[in-house]
Amino acid sequence: MKTMKKVSALVLVLIMAMTVLAGCGGNSGSADEQGIKDVTAKFQKCMNDMDILGIYDCIEPETGAQVKEQLETSLEALGMSMDDFKESEYYTSIIEQFESAMPFDIKTVKLEVSNIKIDGDKATADVLAKADGVEDETQSLSYVKVDGSWYIDSSALGM
Repeated sequence: MKTMKKVSALVLVLIMAMTVLAGCGGNSGSADEQGIKDVTAKFQKCMNDMDILGIYDCIEPETGAQVKEQLETSLEALGMSMDDFKESEYYTSIIEQFESAMPFDIKTVKLEVSNIKIDGDKATADVLAKADGVEDETQSLSYVKVDGSWYIDSSALGM
């Protein structure tokens, strides 16, 4: 039962990561705009590849590090490293459950950024999300610049 609670907590963390899918994309222009495009492209690739830790690298560093630490703590309680986890039945099962619960194929998600508005170390952009099996959807996404690099603002994602 204790292991099941830990697995449930881990599933919740992974689902949080996947809900981030609600928005992200690409554009051209200044170095800041390119930074926003780059982090969004990395986020898309991580979603397509189901790279959980990579997703957290796209999120504002303080929150990304906290969530990664929580994930690693959960794995330690299960006696697993991240590499062990990725090779485990738990991971396979979680990914399969997540994929079957989604109304679209997460591996087909494409993100397009437009209307980037930069204000110092903060920015917003409209992000068009496209995926097989669902209608295209545009949402506004917030970004934050930390130590010269752009990240997805975790507060805008409810994290």
